[in-house]
Amino acid sequence: MGGIPLKHRLPKIKDLIETRNFMILTEAIDPIKLRKKLSNNEIVFYKNHERVFVLSTDDIQNTDNLDQLPWKKTVVIPPSEAFDRVIHHLYENPIILVEDDSDKPIGYLHASEVLRQTYQSYQYLQAYFETMIETMDASVSIIDKEGKTVVWTKGAEQIFSVKQEEIVGRSMSDFFPHHM
Repeated sequence: MGGIPLKHRLPKIKDLIETRNFMILTEAIDPIKLRKKLSNNEIVFYKNHERVFVLSTDDIQNTDNLDQLPWKKTVVIPPSEAFDRVIHHLYENPIILVEDDSDKPIGYLHASEVLRQTYQSYQYLQAYFETMIETMDASVSIIDKEGKTVVWTKGAEQIFSVKQEEIVGRSMSDFFPHHM
């Protein structure tokens, strides 16, 4: 399908990767020693064979007992992971470790940042779509799965003599015979 390429799409995973303020542990460490190594707002990953766990510095502040640290299981993804799969992972893992092809950690994804960037893309695309629909001369009408009119352009108003405010939200069959 051809068409005009949009300048703005969903964010790319590689652009969402946080590369600062994270640490990888491969062996257990005393929480007091861990606190001394950490800066503020740091994310800590603990890799134990194939399993990966995560916690934030806020989680460490309240305990001196290693067994009481609230490690949360998480997943590891490559930066090439499909966006829909990343979203699926973020449902269950608000922080995800990202590793390159040689299994070297390169950063992490945080659900709140992915959500913020995705919403920003949505706002841009919504404005783009609305501007395009409002400024075109062509007759365009779109109905939803319930058969209600959701888009009715000025061109459609001119051709069919039905105002946008009259038809949007209603069935086109209220205005036109079924055979049309």
